Amino acid sequence: MNPADGAWPALFLQDERGRGEELSLDMAEDSVDDRYHGCTKKMADLVEHTFLIRELNASTVFSVAWKDEDMKGLCEEDIYGLTKNHCIALRVYTSVKENRHRSLASGINDVYESFNTAVRQGKKRYRSREYEWYSLQFYLTDALQILNRENECKATYRGTKLRLDKNVLNKKIRLGSFVSSSIKKYKAKMFGTNSCFTIHTCHGASMVKLSLYDDMDEVLIPPYEEFKVTAIVNSSWCDTVYVLNSTGTRSDLNCVHVLTDRWYIILIGCLMPVVVFVLVGVFCYRRSIREG
Repeated sequence: MNPADGAWPALFLQDERGRGEELSLDMAEDSVDDRYHGCTKKMADLVEHTFLIRELNASTVFSVAWKDEDMKGLCEEDIYGLTKNHCIALRVYTSVKENRHRSLASGINDVYESFNTAVRQGKKRYRSREYEWYSLQFYLTDALQILNRENECKATYRGTKLRLDKNVLNKKIRLGSFVSSSIKKYKAKMFGTNSCFTIHTCHGASMVKLSLYDDMDEVLIPPYEEFKVTAIVNSSWCDTVYVLNSTGTRSDLNCVHVLTDRWYIILIGCLMPVVVFVLVGVFCYRRSIREG
């Protein structure tokens, strides 16, 4: 397949931000970076019974892509311990149908583009429960963690047509969204040779058997993984190559909704005895006045 024919998975569509401009590499402070550490089961329940239902009802594009029979059929068998919802989420995110005249093809493109923009910019909306993609965010994140439970590190590559800031040597950065890469350099360079990455990721996971396009050897990297730029070099395969080494994770939004709910319950539990005491006191006072 050739990138020009439109048949590549959405996972490898290029970031169109500021095409022709110089973009910065930084800690992506506005990104949605919840990694659900310590609250996976509670968040899974919240997603299954609240967010997924709400979001499927709110978005025709998301609903059409999620409920497509082709997607469900590909997720019938147990793959790597993932649930059907994990599998559907990964396929919805990483797949573009070759027939672009079908409504689903357009829908999946729209899901990918809208979702990645929301991940890059949605921190405030996520915190205030106005985010439109809680379910897809959770299932993608949880799937990557299941697929790479041991945080096994691997070298991957990403090519782009973007121009990026070069004043970032030895700085820490995050990529700001779910970012695709390939374990094969020659496949990564097909998507651009202006600014490229050699990425040593320890939290990304292989999409083999989980994408409709296994031949891409894709590795998906989560938005909360933190990297240090250890080298910026000119190379025969790309004009400028940024070498990124994983330094761990940073998750400003970790379990924010589960913790918010828990503190609300604790607060109510602490205030309830006070409220009861006050009401009893008022009742006794009024009774004493009537009897006095």
